Amino acid sequence: MGVIQFFSHGANVNSQTFGIYLNPNVGAVFQGYANNYNTGVSVAVNTWHHIAVCYNEGFQLKVYRDGVQVGINTINLNTAFSSFKLGNATVPMEFYDLKNI
Repeated sequence: MGVIQFFSHGANVNSQTFGIYLNPNVGAVFQGYANNYNTGVSVAVNTWHHIAVCYNEGFQLKVYRDGVQVGINTINLNTAFSSFKLGNATVPMEFYDLKNI
């Protein structure tokens, strides 16, 4: 199994992407395009997990798995005027809830 993209927002330019993907070798990775952050979160196939990615204007990124904070990082992103992509075409997946708050 290769890399599975959950979602992404932004351009393919350094620090202009906000997203998360699953790399089978390292787990869930926050995507900042050339500024990625390996969260260390493992996700088993055919298992439901609640993954939350929070980013605030203070450049603080927090990642939660099933309500438990599993990663924190400081990153400066600029995703203004960008497109939003959900999932990828090679792996079937289901999304229960997606919010922009």
